[in-house]
Amino acid sequence: MHQKTLEAPAHPASIAHKRARLIHRGHDFPSAISIELTSKCNLTCKMCPLTLGTSSSSQAVSFMDLAVWRRLLDDIDGRVEKVILTGFGEPMLHPHLLDMLSDLEERSIPFGLTTNGVHIKPGIEKMLPGLTGLRHLNVSIDSFDADIYRHIRKGKITKCLATIARLVRACGPQTLFSVSAIIMKTTLPSLRVAPQQLTEIGVTNMVLQSLFDQNPSGLDENLADPAEDAAHISAIRQAAEQHGVTLHFEDPERLDLELNDPPEARKRYFDDSRDHATGRLCGLPWDTLHVDANSAVFPCCRTSAVNQCNTGRIDGQSVFDVWQGSAYDAFRRSFASPQAMHDVCATCTAVPMGLPPRAFFSGTVLDDLEVSDSGMLCVAVRNTGVEAWRANRQPTIGISRPKDRISTLHDHRWISGNRVCSMREDRVEPGDIAHFDMPVSVPTDEGMTEHFELVIDGQLWIPGTGFSIEWMGSRAVAMTAQAFTSTTTRPLT
Repeated sequence: MHQKTLEAPAHPASIAHKRARLIHRGHDFPSAISIELTSKCNLTCKMCPLTLGTSSSSQAVSFMDLAVWRRLLDDIDGRVEKVILTGFGEPMLHPHLLDMLSDLEERSIPFGLTTNGVHIKPGIEKMLPGLTGLRHLNVSIDSFDADIYRHIRKGKITKCLATIARLVRACGPQTLFSVSAIIMKTTLPSLRVAPQQLTEIGVTNMVLQSLFDQNPSGLDENLADPAEDAAHISAIRQAAEQHGVTLHFEDPERLDLELNDPPEARKRYFDDSRDHATGRLCGLPWDTLHVDANSAVFPCCRTSAVNQCNTGRIDGQSVFDVWQGSAYDAFRRSFASPQAMHDVCATCTAVPMGLPPRAFFSGTVLDDLEVSDSGMLCVAVRNTGVEAWRANRQPTIGISRPKDRISTLHDHRWISGNRVCSMREDRVEPGDIAHFDMPVSVPTDEGMTEHFELVIDGQLWIPGTGFSIEWMGSRAVAMTAQAFTSTTTRPLT
């Protein structure tokens, strides 16, 4: 990546002293939001919570209200990294889908869209090439075999394939197009020919997802013969390589254990974690939230699938208020104690057992901004978690929003292009303050803003520790503490 040449101003310390100031106290906010636009669907997939009637919006056909939608976008505009239009209903059936996509485009909010590929919204093909914010369009399809597709989805595969071909031709170069399939005992053998058939209709990305047992209808579809299943996966890999299709496995760790160590897979993913006196290694409560078609807010799709852990609504308050509310905080705190975990989390098969570090680590950027004699901006952060920051868990200041990119402000004194510096102290106990000396050169671009966040590499981005620095010209520096979280996301979402 081309990097700008940055020139420090004359007498940096005196300029920083006069110009650097904390101008705004920000708040935590999710890095991504998934939104269910409707609970209406044109298929009745056997493994879908909407089919069984257990999902939060399944009691009656619902469409997200357009006014609620636009207030939601007003709330998240400039605060989230992406929106994912997904859920248990079919978004192509929302009467105002094109207006909603235009709303996202006008606000320059990056987004993804998942559809079952049976129905094309009139007008969307003409719209797709100009949707610069549409980063990913995915079509869910579980088998190319007509009988198996009809058994699983109660639909016609020929209609779905025709729609896929039209959509992939309509997408602009900015959009990654993929087809996804859930790995099930019934569907896996038929997926051996999927790469060849995808190539024939112009698709070069395939996502293989694990079955997360969201309703009892799917329990008989878990993989049961490791040797045979491994042979199928190997054949799919070979076919993908042969036909130029890139495979993305949504949960490769779980799949690897299911194929090579079934007892460990059962223990780590399928047992009730409370039976092993532990929780689940889930970071979603600190990263994302899900809004259903009725405007109810859940920590994830799985809690919405069983209508548990409702944390609030956005038809009477902002999504920001729900995210910061007591119900959401209580849900996060439950992860620190196996005994306090909700049933839906303790029995979740999407993540392995363990206690998530984010339940024990957090921080708060302080209002005071020090300036060293060498012109460094010295950021103070209080450890508000319950674990000490120390040698093997020492935070550094990383580039965020989005995380880990190479900053155009990269200074030769930084640790790397996306890591600025470590804390001064060797150890910071809970309640104490860590200090970070940031070598920052003032850019020549007026209005330049860079986003930072504390990260313990290989473990987590620390909740509550995001901040921004804004340059109002070559001699004005302002610092904004905006605590936002970054996320490790699933592939292609």
